Amino acid sequence: MGYVASALVLATFSVRRPVSLRLLAMASNVAFIAYAAMTGIGPVLALHVVLLPVNALRLTQALRPHVRVAAAVTFQPVMRSASGHVSADRPMPDPPPYTRPIRPRS
Repeated sequence: MGYVASALVLATFSVRRPVSLRLLAMASNVAFIAYAAMTGIGPVLALHVVLLPVNALRLTQALRPHVRVAAAVTFQPVMRSASGHVSADRPMPDPPPYTRPIRPRS
């Protein structure tokens, strides 16, 4: 069990994506909890009992990227008047819908 837990920790260092990292870290926490409980290693058990909810919290944060996007979307630029002054009461118009460029036939 200790070798499996160690292999899972080693695997966490090879992944690049935050969700995969947290899932592997949580799996290694569970494996180390089982190993420490079987062998009676209190400090390892305590460490991974604390790290498991930390990794779970970070996983939920990594799975919610729309919160950051929603905050960025609420920004609304304003138009400048002909004299260059910003007019807060006249927001910029919506951009035109995307149209595909016309290609000449050959």
